[in-house]
Amino acid sequence: MDLHLHDTVCVVTGSTGGIGLEVALLLAAEGAPVVTTGRATTAPGVGETLHVPADLAERGEAERLVREVEQRLGRVDVLVNNVGDFHPLVRFAKSTPESWDAMYQINLRHFFSVTRAFLQPMIDSGGGSIVNFHSVEGMRGYPGEQASKQLFAQPLALTIWPHMQLSQLKAIVHP
Repeated sequence: MDLHLHDTVCVVTGSTGGIGLEVALLLAAEGAPVVTTGRATTAPGVGETLHVPADLAERGEAERLVREVEQRLGRVDVLVNNVGDFHPLVRFAKSTPESWDAMYQINLRHFFSVTRAFLQPMIDSGGGSIVNFHSVEGMRGYPGEQASKQLFAQPLALTIWPHMQLSQLKAIVHP
């Protein structure tokens, strides 16, 4: 299949394993320059254009990722938000504010920080696409997981709507 991605700079978060790695492999096979990122030092077998080790749950990491991508590749055309985890797994009845914070930090906050960090550079360069994936854990019924991403993505689409008309910026949510 030819997705016509040969000149499309794609950043895939959480791409050192799981769904993110598979997405990065597919994009690379289609000829896209792929930027992988995750806590691991490499993304196995991707042959990526650039790998930026980063813990995107940490403050400032998303901005550092943007700077590095812009410095090395000049722009980003596609952002795939794919980070998610269920650790520490604590059932709600036994959960604490600390466990809520840990889940929020990795499963939602990174979507805010990464999207915000990449949004303006994408608008400035004339557009792009933002694709949001959720952890498989959202399918298992953990309270708030899937809903929180959808509740984020819908207002995001309204927020960037004026730019969509001008720069063809797209936001895609995948459950």
